[in-house]
Amino acid sequence: MRRSIWLFNIMAIIFGGIVTWCLLMSFSPNVGNGPIAPRSVCRHRLQDISLALENYHDKYGSFPPAWVADENGKRLYSWRVLILPFLDQRPIYDIIHLDEPWDSPHNIQYLQADLTMFKCPDNEHGPATTNYVAVLSEHGPWRGAEAVSKDELGELPDGVLFVVEQHGEKIHWAEPRDLDLATLPLHINDDSGHGIGSPHADGANAALLKNGRVEFLEDSMSPGELRKRLELSPEH
Repeated sequence: MRRSIWLFNIMAIIFGGIVTWCLLMSFSPNVGNGPIAPRSVCRHRLQDISLALENYHDKYGSFPPAWVADENGKRLYSWRVLILPFLDQRPIYDIIHLDEPWDSPHNIQYLQADLTMFKCPDNEHGPATTNYVAVLSEHGPWRGAEAVSKDELGELPDGVLFVVEQHGEKIHWAEPRDLDLATLPLHINDDSGHGIGSPHADGANAALLKNGRVEFLEDSMSPGELRKRLELSPEH
């Protein structure tokens, strides 16, 4: 009898502790609405995008091109359109005309969908815009209309950036527009408002090419280090 009472008291203490912790967490200013929440959401969304790009590569043998072009070289739509089926958005992908520009009369009516997986919770540019972009470079994974495979990239050094946050450009998620290393400000959260940046304090998130891990790039990163992590040499 005493043993049963002792066990009951122990279980009551444990249960009470769990309830108290849950109540404290529900009222904590750092959970749900705290300053860390949007940054954490961005991290998870970039991880999902990185996984979608890996799954695209597994199926097609290459990463998607930065944009799809027609026979005259006109840009039609972004790589973000191509990974829709890998982000549980196949209904949108199946209904658009892939031989037309993203803003054609037919496509724009569907591509105005506000897909939250492509935007930061603190996005200030309105519905259907994106904060997650590629950075084009001559020898990297993003080379305009050219699709690039892992075999072409060869053995990669650690830390090469794949998809980054941007906050200063108003880019529709389907629009064939990203960042270009040739014109990129080499500072995180540059005063110009262009380049890699975010509304988060002190830096921006970026997904890595080699393992899909998401890293927070601090504002203090030097221009040389940022270029090194964006630019692959032919031999790397």
